[in-house]
Amino acid sequence: MKRILSNILVMLCCIVAVSACVFSPESEEYPLPGSGETKELRMSVSYRPLAGVITRSAGDALRHLDNLWVLAFDASGKLQQKSNVSSLTESEKDCASSGISGVAESTFCHSEFAMQLPLGAYRIYAAAGLDLSGFSGTEDELKSISFAWNASDISSNAQMFGFFTDDDSIEVPAEAPLIVIGKNTSSLHAWVKRAASKVTVTYDASELKDNIYIYLKSVQVLDIPASCLLGKSNTPSSSAELIHEGEKISYSTSDDIKNWPYISKGKPVYEYDGGHTEYSEALYFFENNQGTGEKHGYHPSDESWNKDRKAYGTYIEVKGYYVNRTADNSSQGPIIYRFMLGKDVTTDFNAERSNHYKVTLKFRNNANDPDWHIVYE
Repeated sequence: MKRILSNILVMLCCIVAVSACVFSPESEEYPLPGSGETKELRMSVSYRPLAGVITRSAGDALRHLDNLWVLAFDASGKLQQKSNVSSLTESEKDCASSGISGVAESTFCHSEFAMQLPLGAYRIYAAAGLDLSGFSGTEDELKSISFAWNASDISSNAQMFGFFTDDDSIEVPAEAPLIVIGKNTSSLHAWVKRAASKVTVTYDASELKDNIYIYLKSVQVLDIPASCLLGKSNTPSSSAELIHEGEKISYSTSDDIKNWPYISKGKPVYEYDGGHTEYSEALYFFENNQGTGEKHGYHPSDESWNKDRKAYGTYIEVKGYYVNRTADNSSQGPIIYRFMLGKDVTTDFNAERSNHYKVTLKFRNNANDPDWHIVYE
């Protein structure tokens, strides 16, 4: 459960690896498998270590990989081979020394295994965190597999998906390429993303007026997708596809407001559980892409602007208690701040998968002019 708005950092999930030749449709005819010959390939999988089952969502709640499926489709889109890698021995690698930047985690895990494929051309996918033992469909059906959010065990929402290329470049193509497995082929490589993302929230009161205090009660993620598609953009289109109350972080268990953490101009920063670190307690949710629009916050005087006219978007809600002790405007009472998640604070409502959204709520003036900040890589 976490915080609200200042940075979104892409969370790498899995890398799998195998090498080969990639043919372009314009210049070559793709050979279908059928020669009878097979090739043993050295496969390596790199993924971030995700922890075991927990009831609260620490920042490493999705750092585990229970199993890995490798699925190879021929040039016509027919499933030719499906393999389950049930046992993966992990070793950690440093992101920075591996040349990986702009990510939310400092290390990733690496595993290696071997598998055999008949010679031919394939699009090869990797999927983790779900049971594909009964799957025998097409590529499109694979990408369209839907799985439900498990609110009682956040760490189980660790489904991952990606595809193989012939190199380990960080720049991954938008779609899986056809890769020709020949006699000289030795290895392939795939980046795999998590279907879920997380958000952390911090608070900045440096631009509040004097004698104004915000006591912080909780932060919660709301209207999260009830399910997610394995390999396609996840875009809920009805309230029935949403879970209204997602994870929640309570900053204090006390009923006495004076015991809640507070911020003011003299105490301008509050960062729960370390703020935006990769291990800080976070709020998790499945991908929810709602496109673009205008972000203005909630408009109680104009209900048509509720949720910034994105009825099925995911948002965060901060609850607190407001105290104004200025001589000219003394007042106090409960206060709520809401923000629609996305990749910026102005127009974007795409809460994409495999990201760490770092949100900062900056209070200004009398605290009725909040300034949200969000950045992502």
